[in-house]
Amino acid sequence: MRGLLVGIGVAVAGYGGWLLVSTQDAAAVRATVLWAVVAVIVHDLVLAPLVIGLGWVVRELVRRTGVGGRVAAALVAALVVLGSVTLVAVPVLGGFGADPRDPTLLPRDYGAGWWLVAGFSVLAGTALAFTGLLSEERPGRSDRGPGAPRRRRPHGS
Repeated sequence: MRGLLVGIGVAVAGYGGWLLVSTQDAAAVRATVLWAVVAVIVHDLVLAPLVIGLGWVVRELVRRTGVGGRVAAALVAALVVLGSVTLVAVPVLGGFGADPRDPTLLPRDYGAGWWLVAGFSVLAGTALAFTGLLSEERPGRSDRGPGAPRRRRPHGS
C-alpha cells in the first residue's frame, strides 16, 4: 500500500512539474522553484524547531500544573494545528494580493474563518483531553493478544 501511495504521489508531482514547465514562462518557473526551496529551508530551520520547542514548553508547563499528559498532548496538538493554519492563512489574513479594482480577489472575511478554525481547534483539543481518547490506558486493552508484552518461556518447555 505504501508503495502504491508513493507511486501516486510521484506521478502527481511529476504531472504538476510538467504542467509548470510546459505552461509557464521561465521567470514563473524560477520564482516557483525559488519559493519551494525557501519554503523547505524556512520549514526545516525555523518552523519545525520553533514548533518542537513551543510544544515542549507547553507540555512541560501543563505537566507541572499536575493536569496530566492527556491534556498536554491535546493542547500541543491543537496548537500545532492552529499554528499551521495561521501560517498558511497569513497571505489572506494580511490582505496580500487584494486589488480594489477586482473585488473577486479575497472576497471573504478571512479573519472570521480563522477564528472559527481557532475555536474548533481549541474545542477539539479540549474534548480529546477530557474524553480520554489520548489516554495511554485505552479501554479494552489486556496483557494478552496482539501488541501485548511477550513473556519469555523457560528453555526446554
